[in-house]
Amino acid sequence: MKRVLAAVAVVALLAGCQRAEPIQAVSQQPVPQGLMQKLAPGGYDKLYAEAALSKGWRPEQVGPGRLRASITIRGTHRLTVDIVYNSAIYDIGVVSSENLNQADGKIHPAANTAIRGLRDAIDAALSRAAF
Repeated sequence: MKRVLAAVAVVALLAGCQRAEPIQAVSQQPVPQGLMQKLAPGGYDKLYAEAALSKGWRPEQVGPGRLRASITIRGTHRLTVDIVYNSAIYDIGVVSSENLNQADGKIHPAANTAIRGLRDAIDAALSRAAF
């Protein structure tokens, strides 16, 4: 009986280390109307980069309307996303991860927390710029 309980405890411990949930990408997130008239050329690039920096992401411009941003979580976990945007909408999609159990459309909850934080920072920056 003790061996069975020990085996169950080991399986439970290993399962806890492998937590994963569906990746919560951001798709077709709206940008406030009228913002285009308020931003100078290149203003969107700066706005998205500064929002990412404010949450500890390291953004890099990889093309028109596209940033690639990376963040290190708890020192050993890394998440890289693409932020694709225009004057009407933006998307955040996972490009890669390290030590975040990414497989079959799932990822560690810490990655989704980081993505939500990035989305909230972008939404706040867009709202500030619009008003």
